[in-house]
Amino acid sequence: MTTRLHLTRPLDGWFGDYPVRLVDVTTTGGLIEHDDAIPVGARALLRFFWRKQEIEITAETSRHIEGESAIHFVEKSEQLERLI
Repeated sequence: MTTRLHLTRPLDGWFGDYPVRLVDVTTTGGLIEHDDAIPVGARALLRFFWRKQEIEITAETSRHIEGESAIHFVEKSEQLERLI
């Protein structure tokens, strides 16, 4: 079962060297907004803070539409699963 963080506003974070805003985060992936073009298939460390804890998880972009990219996690994060 996929569950998600309950975001009331986008979270600031980083996808590799790209500054991003997380719009949606689940246990398997999410949706990020970004100003710089991030290529489909790019793999990087996604970093963000949730409830004063830093989350780091490797992710890959799977599609891109006008400043938004869908990402999926290429590893499991027990820390993220606990927080959700």
